[in-house]
Amino acid sequence: MAGAVNTCPFCYANFQLFQETVEIAQKKWDATAKSFTVPTDVLSVKTIKYGSMDLTTKKNDYFGIRAGDSIGVRILNVEPSSANIGGFNYYDYATLVQDIVKVMQDPRNQDATGKVLKWFD
Repeated sequence: MAGAVNTCPFCYANFQLFQETVEIAQKKWDATAKSFTVPTDVLSVKTIKYGSMDLTTKKNDYFGIRAGDSIGVRILNVEPSSANIGGFNYYDYATLVQDIVKVMQDPRNQDATGKVLKWFD
């Protein structure tokens, strides 16, 4: 429909903020990301990876970003075991959050959890 507002909650605008392409960023991530150990009793989390990347800004007048600034980006990537977890079902979301906490509290993940928590100091 011409002129209709798209209210799709899963639609988004995409603005390139960094000079690096998605492919280059993905290669950096694949080479440097570290993984948490997921306990066997955690069913809603497939993997949790964490890491940092240095990226370079791309000029973007819409957001007032100048080109050439080096930015350190810290990433905590949670991959759920199902695409249906979270979203608008807040019961599933609570399960996902609880399982993330279980993973981070697992004694095998003490070093990884410590590194991620220091990001918030």
